[in-house]
Amino acid sequence: AYISKMAWENISLELADTVRVVFEDLMNGEKPRDIAVKYDFAENTVHVYKKRVQTIMFKEILRLEAELS
Repeated sequence: AYISKMAWENISLELADTVRVVFEDLMNGEKPRDIAVKYDFAENTVHVYKKRVQTIMFKEILRLEAELS
């Protein structure tokens, strides 16, 4: 959990505001459909944003693990 939190802190400022807020909403348990309605875009966009952040997070977690080990 420590590394994932650290990774999020490192990448969150680099993300577009909309992408960051959508991902935070997902992590807070909101459903993709509800998020899409909330921000007035297609539900598929929510899934694309989620995948984009997951990919960046994965790379950052790997980088941090290598750096900290």
